Amino acid sequence: MPIAAFPKAVQWQQWWEYWRDAIHEGQPWARFMVDATTALQQTFVTISRNLRKKPNWDTTGWTPEEWRNVLEVAEEKLAWFRLNRPKPEDMPVWAGIILQALDGAYLTLRRLAQEVDQINRKGHLLVNVCPVTKDELTERGEEKS
Repeated sequence: MPIAAFPKAVQWQQWWEYWRDAIHEGQPWARFMVDATTALQQTFVTISRNLRKKPNWDTTGWTPEEWRNVLEVAEEKLAWFRLNRPKPEDMPVWAGIILQALDGAYLTLRRLAQEVDQINRKGHLLVNVCPVTKDELTERGEEKS
């Protein structure tokens, strides 16, 4: 039987909390990437907890954010990321690629939150499972807005 997402999310969050302090790069773009990764890890924990529909459990250990609508939390995190992300020209090319990967992770997180929200509201999931087509992608392979 597969292990639930929540214990794995907590495990990776703890791993990241241990290692993030080892990154001593003082550039603003590097600190942003550390903060963005931290927020991403924390939101994975929130979403994996919210997947359980938050019945009348003992709320000890739950943060106020974990009781908010999961989609609102994910959209708030994405908005924070987009508002504060550094300009690609202010960082090395390799860091810009990682920044773009973080952007994709935040977009995926929002979609996952949309699915969890639908499951929690409707009791089932109904989504288009077809991948995006070439017409929906830019020449760099990014999804058109």
